[in-house]
Amino acid sequence: LLRNLVHQSIRDVLKGLVTLNVGTKAASLGIAIVIWGFVQQGQSVSRTVFAEVAYTCPDELVVAKPPPSRVRMSLSGSRTDMRRIEDSAMKVVVDMSDATEGVQSIAYAQGAIEGLPSGVRVEGTRPSSAQMALEPRLGRSMPVEVAQVGEVDAGLRLREIAVEPPEVRVSGPASVVKALDSVYTEAVALSGIDGEFIRSVPLNLRDHRSLSVDPEVVEVRISVESQSERRVLTDVPVLIKGDSWSSASRVARVEFSGPRDAIRDLDAENVWVVLPAPTDLPLAVNSVSLGGDSEFPFRVLRPQELEVVSVEPASFELVRRN
Repeated sequence: LLRNLVHQSIRDVLKGLVTLNVGTKAASLGIAIVIWGFVQQGQSVSRTVFAEVAYTCPDELVVAKPPPSRVRMSLSGSRTDMRRIEDSAMKVVVDMSDATEGVQSIAYAQGAIEGLPSGVRVEGTRPSSAQMALEPRLGRSMPVEVAQVGEVDAGLRLREIAVEPPEVRVSGPASVVKALDSVYTEAVALSGIDGEFIRSVPLNLRDHRSLSVDPEVVEVRISVESQSERRVLTDVPVLIKGDSWSSASRVARVEFSGPRDAIRDLDAENVWVVLPAPTDLPLAVNSVSLGGDSEFPFRVLRPQELEVVSVEPASFELVRRN
């Protein structure tokens, strides 16, 4: 019985806490919430954000050396106002549209700041200021160079490197443009190229961010070929340079070596073995031997990029005609 009375008493107390003086308790709760809101609104907190910087310059001038593109901003304000900040929307706008040629000073905290809620203060920026040099804009055409990395694979040689277009239009600060003789592409690795390589490659302006180019991408064509291949022609015509002599050999067997493409294009119609007949021998001499290392050598006419490995026969017998 005593236990039941205790439980009943506790329930009555708890029920009374909830049901007695409901209006007074609700008003107290409302006042407490309002007071908490005022405290939150009035309490100042600090926060650091990174903001992009947008620069506006006169059309006839250009920045010689790009200033910082982002700054670190120290902000202070109420918790409520701080919650309204969207980091991605923060931007410092530096209006230099009335600036003249030369070095200009920039104070970032004094610029217009987009995305800053009312009630939030800028305590400082890092960097706090910067120097910006403005120069006249200059544009001119200049050649494109391919930035080659490494070497072609063993047994191959670089035959040709071509760029289309070979020149691009470069514009930017006059001092920077005048100092350049050419612009380079992004790096192109030579290793692994076999035959012909054709690819669109962007131009590399990482060291010259103040410049612009048109077009920004060029087509690079690189050709490689074997350093040396061999081929034998068995029916190379033999020509005699001189009307008073003849030869029993009408054709020769010639082995050539050279670049792959030249070897594959080789044809018996564009090579000859030429036997230059002697002109100062006595008439009593009716025959003479022409060899590669003899007193009377012969020649093999061929494309200049090819070399002669061997000729059969090694010597040719010329006979004087009666």
